[in-house]
Amino acid sequence: MKISVQTRIVILLTFFIGVSLSASTWNINFIPSDAKNLYWSAAKQLPSLNYISEIHKDVDKLNERWLHGKEFSIVNFSLFQKLLSDTTSLRPLILTCIFYFCLSSLLIFFIAKQFWQKNVALICYLLFISSFWPYMYVLFVAHQTIGLFYFLFAIFILLKSPHSFSSNFNYILSGLLFSLSIFSSPNAIIYFPYLFATIIFLSTKKSSSKIIACPPLLILGGLLPLVYFNYPNITGNLNSFLEHLSIGSRFSHFYYNQSIFQQWIEDPSLPIRGGILWVFKYFNLIMPVLFPTFLFSIAYLSIKTLFKKQPKDMRNVVPLLMIILSLSAVMLAELKGVAQYGRNYFPAFVGIILLIGYFLSQVPNLWLSQNLFIFKKNSKSRTIIFLLIIQIITNGYIFISDIFPSRMATTFISNEIHRLKTKTIYTNTSNFLTFNLIEQLNPKIYENVNFFHLDNIYQMNAGHYLVAPVIGSSLYLAMLGPYVDFDEDLYLNDLIEKQSLAKYATKRFKTIASSRYWLHEEETLSYRDLMLHHFSKTDFKKGYAWLLDLNKLSKENKLKSPSTALKTMVLQGVRNIGTHNTVYKFKGRIEKIEKEKYVEGLTFQMYKIGKPNDSLTAYLYKFDIKQNIWLPHTSNYISKPITSKNFTTDPNGSPITFTFDYPLTLPKGLYQTAIYRNGTPDNTNFYRTYISAEKRDKYIKASLVGDIF
Repeated sequence: MKISVQTRIVILLTFFIGVSLSASTWNINFIPSDAKNLYWSAAKQLPSLNYISEIHKDVDKLNERWLHGKEFSIVNFSLFQKLLSDTTSLRPLILTCIFYFCLSSLLIFFIAKQFWQKNVALICYLLFISSFWPYMYVLFVAHQTIGLFYFLFAIFILLKSPHSFSSNFNYILSGLLFSLSIFSSPNAIIYFPYLFATIIFLSTKKSSSKIIACPPLLILGGLLPLVYFNYPNITGNLNSFLEHLSIGSRFSHFYYNQSIFQQWIEDPSLPIRGGILWVFKYFNLIMPVLFPTFLFSIAYLSIKTLFKKQPKDMRNVVPLLMIILSLSAVMLAELKGVAQYGRNYFPAFVGIILLIGYFLSQVPNLWLSQNLFIFKKNSKSRTIIFLLIIQIITNGYIFISDIFPSRMATTFISNEIHRLKTKTIYTNTSNFLTFNLIEQLNPKIYENVNFFHLDNIYQMNAGHYLVAPVIGSSLYLAMLGPYVDFDEDLYLNDLIEKQSLAKYATKRFKTIASSRYWLHEEETLSYRDLMLHHFSKTDFKKGYAWLLDLNKLSKENKLKSPSTALKTMVLQGVRNIGTHNTVYKFKGRIEKIEKEKYVEGLTFQMYKIGKPNDSLTAYLYKFDIKQNIWLPHTSNYISKPITSKNFTTDPNGSPITFTFDYPLTLPKGLYQTAIYRNGTPDNTNFYRTYISAEKRDKYIKASLVGDIF
């Protein structure tokens, strides 16, 4: 059998990409994610279990069913761990995703070739492998990469059925594969309309006399994995799987961080979504060339169909049906009300490529022959070639400059520490994100390098200092974070404010916290970016990690005198309320009640800066031990607003008491009071309050260089 030029290109290019990805990620490290916290440990223990369903035993909790629908992904990860004899690193998991990504890209080509000519199939393949979106999930070790392959494989087998002597077996196999895709990645259920459309397509073929047997045989094949992965407690595990599918709609991440989101959202206990507008904005960000092309394809096919002068028949409806099919994943996601973050909408990627392929097949006077890219020389063909080049350049640049280096941050930091041949690295372990770096470095680093805590960057005058990202809003700490920057190092804050860090850096590293793309893998951050417009380029710069040369830094002693404004915040223990800046911002007051008490209101020492003309409201939360989150104390948790005219401008402040609809009865427990502005954040006109003397002294102590402040 002669292999076409297009097929040879696809196979060779896929092999090259697979080898390149494997080599470049060979020493990739963990990040705090499901890959480490769930998949790696479950895959490691799988060989010792009697049944696969036992992986849920220690993971299922109240409102949490993390591994249901991912059983076959765990099986694959465990298999690669065994093949590589490696149960300690991320390598087996990342290679699993690379393997399935490469197979998926091949199937994109071979499936497209079943519908259209080879050049169109090749373009569909190139659009897939040149988009940075699927590579993100390879690097993130996301189960979506595995689910995609088994769905595509199911479609491929189904398409081959009419030409096979064993059609019934193929139908069973296709159903089994589609079921495996669902038990690899639960959101693969959204692929169902494509499976249904394939059956309809097969029913139109003359050789499909046995198509009537397809649906029941598909179901039969699908039942096999369902029973296998849920045995022995099939009913209980299926109920947990269905509950897992509904939890995301009922309990969003907004629910788990209500005390913070109260400042932006009226009722964060409800699922918060941006709807179709969020989808449009996200797709435009994640597919900067492909999505506009997709929208143009919809417009072209719609106009061509609706204004066609030929007699109306069923064939003229096909373009509209293709448009609906390409949008089906988004429609189902929106009907279900899924949490809006990238991975939940990845199934739409197939539909987008599908429609663009169909669009290319419908453009008249485009293709001259089946030979490789033999176009008719006209403006249409030049436009397609131009768009393909722009797609490759744009996505390649984003991947090389952002996606890849930010995910590989700890590997690059490890390489730099090794290059410096240093035995000691100083850092500030009070910054939570520090652990996301030093605990995820290459294991060999710990054999030769010791890490020591410093309260501030001036406490040592020689050696190297690792600065972790200071940004408070990042994928590292997305769901339960206060979204306030790390600010316990006065002198580091000063250097950041003066934009002077680069002068003393050995090297700067992009991290996931510095990327605008990675944050969309968490719904609250994505909503804040696309719907509330919270982040700027300045914010993302705070997500860099740095290696500072303390020798160079110590020579400029004048920098040890930070700005008066920053010193005031530390010495007086004051914090801002209602500013854009997220440094030295009020995080709320936590109080432990040992015995039930009754209070008329909550009092704070406060004053105002400038001339704010709005008001403040206090919100009272109690810590829920069962769910490990802050929840509204009672329905009476929102205070009456206090207008700006009630605040003094005296920096010593005056007592401000927030009263509620009726006095508060506070049973024994832990309470948090948050205070938020009712107007627009402003760095000139805002409010201030005082933190506790204990917290103030902690900041002052951290600012000492020897015994000197």
